[in-house]
Amino acid sequence: MKKTDPLIDEIRQIRHEISAEFDHDPKKMYAYYKQVEKELKASGQYTFLEDQQA
Repeated sequence: MKKTDPLIDEIRQIRHEISAEFDHDPKKMYAYYKQVEKELKASGQYTFLEDQQA
């Protein structure tokens, strides 16, 4: 029988809960994270990789 790692199980559970917040729809999740990215860029508190390459 295969042993399970409690840490991996916890990560999978958290990922499942996050996915459930978006009805398990990757397009909804992507749109949310793109909006968060936009807000973080506008705040000026964070540097993004693509900004450094320009």
